Amino acid sequence: MRRMARSHADVAILGAGLAGLSASLGFVRNGCRVILLERDGPAVTGNADQVFERWARPGIAHFRQPHNFLGLGRQVLLEQAPDVLEAALALGALENRQYELLPGPAEAGDEAFVSICARRPVVEYALRQAVEAEDNVTVKASTRVVAL
Repeated sequence: MRRMARSHADVAILGAGLAGLSASLGFVRNGCRVILLERDGPAVTGNADQVFERWARPGIAHFRQPHNFLGLGRQVLLEQAPDVLEAALALGALENRQYELLPGPAEAGDEAFVSICARRPVVEYALRQAVEAEDNVTVKASTRVVAL
C-alpha cells in the first residue's frame, strides 16, 4: 500500500468491501486523497485459489459464495477501471455472454448485458490491488471504527 503524499485525507471510507473499495478507487482516480478503514485484516496475496482459501473476511458472511455482477457493473469497470476487470478475468472470473446461447444472431446492444461470474474474493482482490497501487490512498486494515 502506498501512503498519501499529504498529511490528511479528503475522504474517509469505512469498510473495504466491494462498495468501499469501489468508492475509494473512484475518489482517488478523480484527484481525492482517501483513507480507507477496514475492520478485517489485510488482504492475502497470491493466485485465486490462495486468495479464496487464506483470506479471512469474518465481517462478510457471504465472502466465499459465488457472485454475479450484472452488465451495468461490467460496463462501469470497462469505462472507469478496465485494469480491475482485466485483473479479475486473469484471476478466473468469467464473462457470461448469455446472448450467445440464444437462438438466432446477436442483436446490437447485446454486449451490454454481459455479466461477470466469480467468487467474491476474486473481484474484491482485484479491486483491493488496484486501490493499494494508488498513490493517494491509505488502507488501514484491522481498524475498528467505534465513533466519529
